[in-house]
Amino acid sequence: MIIQHGLLNGQILQRQRNQTAAATVRGACSGAGTVTASIQTGNGRPVPGWQRRRVGRAGNGRFTAALRGVPIGGPYHITLAVGHESVTTNHIRVGDVWLIAGQSNAQGYGNLANAPRPHPQVHAMYMDDHWDIAREPLHFLADSPDPVHYETAGKAPLPQAQRDRLRRATVKGTGFGIFFAREMVRRSAGVPQGLLCTAHGGTSMEQWDPAKKKLGDRSLYGSMLRTIRKAGQPVAGVLWYQGESDANAASAPLYTPRMRKFVAALRRDLQQPRLPFFLVQIGRWFNPTGDAQARWWNSIQDQQLRLKELIPNLEVISTIDLPLDDSIHISTAGHARLGARLARLANRL
Repeated sequence: MIIQHGLLNGQILQRQRNQTAAATVRGACSGAGTVTASIQTGNGRPVPGWQRRRVGRAGNGRFTAALRGVPIGGPYHITLAVGHESVTTNHIRVGDVWLIAGQSNAQGYGNLANAPRPHPQVHAMYMDDHWDIAREPLHFLADSPDPVHYETAGKAPLPQAQRDRLRRATVKGTGFGIFFAREMVRRSAGVPQGLLCTAHGGTSMEQWDPAKKKLGDRSLYGSMLRTIRKAGQPVAGVLWYQGESDANAASAPLYTPRMRKFVAALRRDLQQPRLPFFLVQIGRWFNPTGDAQARWWNSIQDQQLRLKELIPNLEVISTIDLPLDDSIHISTAGHARLGARLARLANRL
């Protein structure tokens, strides 16, 4: 048996209101008949009610299984079987899944030397679609299979060896994601947390336009949707940090309608009409020349603050007091404080 969609090693499944998760799993097999599921804990103990439970059917080289009621916690080893065929997915946890999107301060630009330590209950779906314990940098654009993340810069996909060298040479990349998730684990008394990584530095709301999803993985919105659908789960909320690239005379007047369109489209496409949206207000801009662009920077900040009056279930988080590494990028210490602020709001919702 080969799983093609629905479960990945190391994945976090989104808990529902009853504190269990669901997953629809599809794949290929040679056998036919009933599909069963067995779940064991990390130490090999069977989970009550999950010993060869009937969950689907197989035939004509395909199988579909619907897992319902996977309990919160983990890690679990989930084995699907048809006759003598079986496949096991390891280190599955049930908790909360968060989408990280936006531009460079969402992607992460703090010094890696001060990056947060990995936490066993915090996992990430990296840009190459694999799940693992979350480590910085969460976002590594060269790993993405989606052309939007390399064609935007006029580049072609890099060979694995070159990507490895580039990763080893990287000194920037710490963001708020792991800080946020670690604090959520603490506040929830140990509930696992998952992060979906879809941010891309230097991008504008025009580039995130939902209308461009017809371009598929050649658009930021289409790439983001593909990532979410690859995970195959609803999300607990969106962690969004973007706006610096719209602080100009052409884009700033359009920012509010573009954000309203974006949030509405994402909620519609995910079929989550009340999906919590956490918008980080852009921070300080250090410009000793007093450039006229400052008025547009302030305009974006003001519009972001007012969005909570226009979009339901949207919260705005301030960063104006956080330390910077350069003229616009929040430092690692600043991201630690931002992650804690996001967690306080997310925990409340």
